[in-house]
Amino acid sequence: MDRCKIERDLHEKGYERIACIDEVGRGCLFGPVMAAAVILPKDLVIEGVNDSKKISEKKREAFFPVIEEKALAIGYGRVEPEEIDQINIRNATKKAMAMAVENLKDPDGNKVVPDYVLVDGENIDLPYPREGIIQGDQKVQGISCASIMAKVARDREMVKLALEYPEYGLEKHKGYGTKQHRDALGKLGATPLHRKTFISRIPMAGDLTKPQGSGNEKLTGGKRGNTKPLGDLGEALAMKHFKEKGMIILNEKYRTPLGEIDLVMKDGEELAFVEVKTRRSEEYGQPIEAVTPKKAETIKKVAELYLAMEKQALKGISEIRFDVVEVYIKSRQYKIIHHRRMF
Repeated sequence: MDRCKIERDLHEKGYERIACIDEVGRGCLFGPVMAAAVILPKDLVIEGVNDSKKISEKKREAFFPVIEEKALAIGYGRVEPEEIDQINIRNATKKAMAMAVENLKDPDGNKVVPDYVLVDGENIDLPYPREGIIQGDQKVQGISCASIMAKVARDREMVKLALEYPEYGLEKHKGYGTKQHRDALGKLGATPLHRKTFISRIPMAGDLTKPQGSGNEKLTGGKRGNTKPLGDLGEALAMKHFKEKGMIILNEKYRTPLGEIDLVMKDGEELAFVEVKTRRSEEYGQPIEAVTPKKAETIKKVAELYLAMEKQALKGISEIRFDVVEVYIKSRQYKIIHHRRMF
């Protein structure tokens, strides 16, 4: 894959200062969401750069000073946990990205104004020509560099904050919802830097020693001897969790020509459209990171169709929200993390 093609094409069209933006910390339970904007010189190629989640910490640390030295300008933006709770994580992410562009400075500290902007996923509101690139951190060299800069900067901050909050293991998980982090929350409670809307339902651990049904089903679901896709099992566990919490499942796998919504449920006077993401580990990042801006827009369009077709579901409803549920399955145990009002 030619990671420089999009930038090269823009240079050929006469754009000189192409700012590339990415964010990090969107799925964390602790700390700010941060973004970086990077403007690279024309024709610069940095071999080996990739999405920060795809390379090791050692490689990220090695690339950081190289990018810092070669970049024409770098800017950072951040939104703190309290504001994330107020405006939701998607809006906070877009705000951090916009701030990173406005904070672009050259090595001498002079403000730099881009003439074109490339953004990972989001097409944020900026007063410049711009384009959102789906999976841009894997397709565009500059966005990969921005991903690395944001990731290293945030990780270093988490290591420093670990000295202030040593019981939470921040130096290891960097604020993500690992078992160590959730266990610490269960024992110690939240700090002022935890995202309250993210941890309101955390954690819920389940025992799958005796799964639902006859008792003969395997962890993978279905009848004895059969297997069930991991995603279907995650959705079944999410439904079980919600029912135990007193919520009413109105629809499962609501399919339309526009796309699908995993669950539609009634939570008191609120109607929730729920996307369920299931993983066996965190090796490839948080499940919530799979809910891309493009996916969120699809869910919204399907929700609009649902509301038009299923008007009876709106009886007694005062608010509509969009939730994401992360389901972690390992051996015969599972954990559920419920994120409310995510986009």
